[in-house]
Formats: sequence, C-alpha cells, structure tokens
Amino acid sequence: MDSWMTEYYNLADLGTRIWEQLNRRDQRQRTRANITRANEDIRSMLSAYNKSLLSLKSSLARASTSYHITDREYERRQQLVDELTTKQRQYEIALQGSASGNTRDPLNPFASSPPPPGYGQESDSSRHTDTATLRQEQQRMIEEQDRGLEALSNALRRQKEMGKAIGDEVEYQTGLIEDLDSETGRVDLKIQRETRRIEKTTRKSGNCILWCVALILFIVIVVFMAIPRQ
Repeated sequence: MDSWMTEYYNLADLGTRIWEQLNRRDQRQRTRANITRANEDIRSMLSAYNKSLLSLKSSLARASTSYHITDREYERRQQLVDELTTKQRQYEIALQGSASGNTRDPLNPFASSPPPPGYGQESDSSRHTDTATLRQEQQRMIEEQDRGLEALSNALRRQKEMGKAIGDEVEYQTGLIEDLDSETGRVDLKIQRETRRIEKTTRKSGNCILWCVALILFIVIVVFMAIPRQ
C-alpha cells in the first residue's frame, strides 16, 4: 500500500471518530460545561482533519504532476478526496450549529429543510455497520491495488523478457558483423596481393613488348641494308 492510501485511511478513520463524537455529544444529557468541553475536543479533531485533508490534496496533486499514478487512478482518488471534503463541511456545520445554540439536529447540514428520517440519530449498531462498511471498502480498494500491482509486475516481467531476447539478438547480430568484418579484411588482403601481382605482370608484359618492337625494327633495318642497290 502506498503512503497516500495510508494517509487516506487514517483521515477516514479520524472522520469516523469526529462523527461519533458529534452523535454522542447530542444524544447524551450534559451540562453546559461538558458540552463546551466536547465542542473543544471536536474542534481540535476537526482542525487535525482539515490539515490532513490539505496534505492529502497536495500529495495527490504532486503524484498527478509527476505521473506517478494513471489518469484513472487520479480520478478515483480525487473522488475519494471530494467525499472527504463534503464530510468536512458537514462536520463544520454540525459544530457551528451546536455552538450557536441551535436546537435542531446538529448533524443536519441543511438547516432550512427537514432532515431525512434517522439523520443524526445513529445507533451503536449502525456505527459498527458504517465502520464495517468502511473497512470492506478499504479492503476492496486494497485488493484492486494489489491486482493493479500484479498486472504491472507481469507487464514488467514481460518487458524484461523482451529486453533479454532483444539483447540476445543484438549480441548474435554483433557476432555476425564481427565475422563479416574479419572476412572482409581477409578478402581485402587478397585483393591487394592480386593487384600487386597484376601490376608486376603488367610491367613485365610492357618490357616484353618493347623488346619485341626493338627486335622487329632491327630485323627490318638489316633486311633493308641487305637489299642491293641499283
């Protein structure tokens, strides 16, 4: 599990505790002093909630900018942040409603309209149910992340295998090129030897031709001189 999801789960648990504190404060008979003390405790918890929420938003923005998560994962986490932000407003409205002496249901964020049935009257069993539901949701998200990590691991393994195959092929092709280069060097040496042999033969052939021409000229001169003159 990455640090962002850990921070999200901690913040969700804090929100659940704030909600429970608000319900217990309004369901029990207390003196004015006890209510004031309860409001101070809730206000302190809410302040920590707000700071953690800001940190969560900043972490998500950095992860998106640096491309550490996919667009789909960013949208999913942004939806989670939006839900936490909505709950933050509900907590603040409930706390302000109690501080102003409003006798309505302090957990009702809609002060001008009647609350839905059972709103703000959460029982112990329902609180346990909400906690269990949250845990199930957390477990589901962990399983989804595990599946995503497993798919990423498989993709990386396939990429590694492909890279190894490409490396082997490159090594094989490099060996062929080296062999071809060696053969080319041997052929070049043979060509150079044959070229020198041809040049040598050409020079010898040129000398023979000159001697033949000189001999023919000599014979012609001798024959010409041997012919009697009239």
